[in-house]
Parts: sequence; structure tokens; C-alpha cells
Amino acid sequence: MPKSSLKNLLESIQASIAGAQEMMQQQHIQELKKFFNGDGSPITQKMKFPHVNNNGETKWTEVDVPLMVLSPPSSLRIKKLKVSFDAFLSGMGNEDDEEKSLHLHVGGFFRRGAAVKCEIQFEGTEPPEGWMRINDELVKVIP
Repeated sequence: MPKSSLKNLLESIQASIAGAQEMMQQQHIQELKKFFNGDGSPITQKMKFPHVNNNGETKWTEVDVPLMVLSPPSSLRIKKLKVSFDAFLSGMGNEDDEEKSLHLHVGGFFRRGAAVKCEIQFEGTEPPEGWMRINDELVKVIP
């Protein structure tokens, strides 16, 4: 079974977390793009709103409402990550190694009792501030 250092294992976990966060950021950007045309104008839905004029008559006014203001964004982030695994220590690095490291054998698929358990908790968060600012500006243009 190949040896790995604890440092390499922890760096791999850290890189995985960073990759997951990057993926969520890209998902936010893709979500935002759904609400705008290629020229940057908002995608709208025509809606009719009642308006009572000075004579007491109800008139219906047609308004183009940006879809973004009608759809609250979902925003997630990693709240907690818990990883546990079975490993067999095989000692420190060689005297020749420039950097001392603890070597370990992580249990494999066929090794009895070896397991890796990973638990990730996500939590809903407030929408990004930029999203809310864009939303506020779009709401202002609705008569």
C-alpha cells in the first residue's frame, strides 16, 4: 500500500473545500445571468397593476417587472466539514528528507475496518450584497 503524508491528505481536503466554494460562487454567477439579456438589460415580465385616478376610476397600468425582483436567490455556504478515517501510522520521514512528515496508510477498499466518513453541513445565507444592490435598483424603476 502506498505511503502518504498527513500533510498531503490535509492539503487535499483543503483543496476540495476551496473547489466546492468556487463551484458555489460560479453557481451564483450563473443564477444571476438567468435574469439579464446579453446586452445587460433585465429580463422582464409584463404585469398589470390597478391604479385609481383622480376621478376615482380604476385604470390598469402595464408594467415591465424585472424577473430578478420576483425570484429570491438561494445562497448556500459550507458551515461545517467533518472528516474521519482509519489510518495506520508508519513513522516519520527518512533522515534524508528535507521536511519531516508523518507517513500514514489510509485504509483501502478491501481492508477490513477501514473507512472514510465525510460529513458536510451547508447553511442558507443572505443573498450577496451585490445581488441585493442590483435588486434595489431594479425595484426603483417599477412605477
